[in-house]
Amino acid sequence: SRKRRFFRMIRTLLVILASGFLGSCIVPESTHIEPTYHLLSEKKVDDNNSSRNDFHFIEANESSLKNTFYLSEVGLPFYFHETKLFERQTPNEIVFRDSHRWGEEIDEGVGRVLSSVLALHMNSPFYSAFPHRKKMGSYFDIAVTLDRFERNSKDTVLLKGSWEVFTTDFEYGKVPVLNGHDEIEVPVNYSSLTTRMIKNEVHSLSQSLHIFAEKVAQSILLFLQNN
Repeated sequence: SRKRRFFRMIRTLLVILASGFLGSCIVPESTHIEPTYHLLSEKKVDDNNSSRNDFHFIEANESSLKNTFYLSEVGLPFYFHETKLFERQTPNEIVFRDSHRWGEEIDEGVGRVLSSVLALHMNSPFYSAFPHRKKMGSYFDIAVTLDRFERNSKDTVLLKGSWEVFTTDFEYGKVPVLNGHDEIEVPVNYSSLTTRMIKNEVHSLSQSLHIFAEKVAQSILLFLQNN
C-alpha cells in the first residue's frame, strides 16, 4: 500500500542520515596518562656515612635475643593515605601529582624500610613489622609517627617524626624506655638540571628513612650496652 511504501522510504532515509552522521564523527585521542608507580628503597647507596660500625653489636647467638623487635603500624597524617605523591609548596599547601603514585600503602612502605634498616644496624636475628604479626620472643616494641615526609620548595625532602621504644619487662610495656624526635632534611640530587625526576625525590625520601632508622637503632644499642 502507499502508506507502507511511504514509511519504508522514511525509514530508509533515516538510516542513511544516521549512517552519514556517525561516519562523520571524529573520536578524539585519549589524553589519559598511565601513572608511574614508585617504591621506597631499603638499599642505601652511600654506605660510607653509615654509623653501623660505631657500636658494639649483640651477637645473634646470645640466649637473651634482646636485639629483636616488632615495629607497629607507622602513624601518618590522614592525607598520606592518598596514593598520589605530593609536594609541599608552602607551609599550608600541598600539591598532589596525578601521574605519580605509590606502588604500596605508604605506611607499609615506610614500615618496610624502617624495619629493614633497624634490623641491619641492630644485627637482629629476627624481627617483624606491621602488617605482619609480631614474632614470638621479640624484645622491643617500636612505635613511629611521622608528621612530615615530603619534598618541599627548597629542593629537599623533609622528615619530621617521633619514636618510642617499649619492653615488656618495664612497666608491663606501657611506658617507653626510650623516646625521641628527629627532623631530617636530605637534598634532592636531580640527575638532570633541566628535568626534575620524581625518582630522585623518592630516593631522597628513602635516604631520610635510613637516617631516621639509624638514629633509633643507635639509641637502642646504647640502651642495651648500659643495661
